[in-house]
Parts: sequence; C-alpha cells; structure tokens
Amino acid sequence: MKSRGKVKLGKLPAHFSSVSHKAALESYCCFLQRNNYIDIKLDAEIRNMRLKEEGEQNFNRKIIEILLDVTCTMARQGLAFRGNNEKDIEQSGNFYEIVSLISRHNPLLKKWMEDRALKPYKVAYLSPYSQNEMISIVANQVRAKIIEDIQGCDFFTIMADTTPDLSHKDILSVVIRICDEEGSIYERLLEVRECVDKTGIGIAKDIIDVLVSNDIDSKSLAFQSFDFASSMSGEFKGAQKKVSELVGHNVPYIPCQNHRVNTALEHCIKASNLVSALFDTLQELYVFFTSSTKRFKNLD
Repeated sequence: MKSRGKVKLGKLPAHFSSVSHKAALESYCCFLQRNNYIDIKLDAEIRNMRLKEEGEQNFNRKIIEILLDVTCTMARQGLAFRGNNEKDIEQSGNFYEIVSLISRHNPLLKKWMEDRALKPYKVAYLSPYSQNEMISIVANQVRAKIIEDIQGCDFFTIMADTTPDLSHKDILSVVIRICDEEGSIYERLLEVRECVDKTGIGIAKDIIDVLVSNDIDSKSLAFQSFDFASSMSGEFKGAQKKVSELVGHNVPYIPCQNHRVNTALEHCIKASNLVSALFDTLQELYVFFTSSTKRFKNLD
C-alpha cells in the first residue's frame, strides 16, 4: 500500500493520481454544487420558458388592446371597417389602414406588423374574421352595460320603428328610454333586427322577443311610443295594442311627437291649394338651380 520511492508508487498514491479518481472527485465536487443539479437546471429552463411566455402574452395583450381601441373608435365614428373587396384585406379597408398608420408611430405595433409572417399560422388579428370577432366583443360589452342600466331602473319606456335598408329588408330598431336616480333621461339603442312580419302582432312579438333575449323584465315596461302607421298605432290590431296583450298589463301608447308634427304640417299644406302650390314652386326652383353648377353660382 505504501510507496517505495518516487518510482514505485503504492496502491493508494497510484489510485489518487489516476484519471478515474480525478474524474470521480470532479463529479463529486459538481454534485456538492446544488446549481448543477439536473432538476434545478430543468426548473431554470422551465422558469425561463414561462417568463418568455408571459412576456409574449403581455405583448399580445397590449396589441389586442390597441386593435380593440381602433375598433371602438371606428364604431363610434360610424366608419366602415372594410372596402368592397374583403378578400384583399392587406390592400384595402379602413381598419387595416388605420392600424398601419398607428404602427408607423408605435414601436410595439410596428414589431407586431413586421413579425406577423414569423408567427405560428401567421396570426395577425387583421383578417375579416378577427375584425368581426372584435366588433362582436365590443357590441356585447356595450349591450351588457345598457342592460345593466335598464335593469337598475324601476320602469322604462320602449320606442320602435321600421325602415328599409339598402338590401331592401325592413329593419326594426328598438330603443329603450330610462331615467336614472338623479332624474337624467337616457335613450339607448338596444337591438336592430330584420322585421319579416309587418303586421301589428308581428312587430309586437319582435319587440317582446328583443326584451326577452336581453333578459329585460317586460313587467317594468311603463310606456310605448311609435309612429302613426296603422300597423303601429292601430287601436285594435296595432303593435301598441298587441304589446299590452303580450306583457299582460296596459302599456299606455304615446304617439311620436316628431311624426305628429310632420303629419300635421303635411295635412295643413294639403288643405290649402295656395300653400301647396307655393311649396311645389319652391321645390321646382331648388331642382332648377341645384341641377346646374352655373345656375347654382347665382345663389351665392
């Protein structure tokens, strides 16, 4: 076991100076350092991965907030989101152009626009489907706030009217009129839908269905206001009569004052041939001057 001089080493000195002993000693020293444990290294990698994912989520969340803000602004201003060619969304559409404009002044959005081709499945939230989804999200939030305000009131008034759109469909608009605790009066557009049945009972059913689908108790309906069309104001078969029957209590009908004034003026004018001729002449003069740019200059 002992060495005999420097040339003939014993078993222990020979073992201590061997490569295997030095490798084992190095491994043992590494084992004593807890930072080198495999589970700690895995935890570190997992932690770094989670930090990276959280960073990406926060980045994506900020981008979505910007896109939703653009959606709210365009909806508030009544601007169309897309052009005539919805397939070529990268080249047309107000939504895409506004986002592109903001990206030139916002580093986060600029990075999002530049790196969208590198993202999995090229997700950019700029497609027509994403735009429709954001519009739906904003609409649901606004509707939820309106419903919350209506449910917080003891009673409300309903106003409704139909009008044809560009696709030649009758569109029913339902407006709720409420009064808050401070006495301030608000009118809120609750829903817009196609009206197929233009009879009194058909319109009344659509109005009640709007209340039911939005979780609004019809028992709190205090008044109703429509125009003078027979399908709306009819005493026996009009919508105002059928609404009272459907809700189970009498809902007083108040004719729309704006429609009443227009109707009164129309009948007053037709009652006098002189006044009727006056307005016909004014209309012809208006058409005469506005149909020509040269004649229109004489009105300046």
